[in-house]
Amino acid sequence: VLRIDSKNVMALNSMGYALDKLNRHNEATAVFEEALKIDPKNELTLQNAEIAFINFVKYCLGMIIGKNKK
Repeated sequence: VLRIDSKNVMALNSMGYALDKLNRHNEATAVFEEALKIDPKNELTLQNAEIAFINFVKYCLGMIIGKNKK
């Protein structure tokens, strides 16, 4: 879908969600930011962006205390 319509907010949201589930939180956040530039009030994207950010913070804290290893 994104190859045809790179500004499709729902497709961007799905991509960001998938990246977050793969623990690629930075990439997910960037995709959500791109989607929010197109539709800043999209509730689902706002919610998923918040979750990805929280997951990123949790991941970073885990790295600090040694729970997550690269």
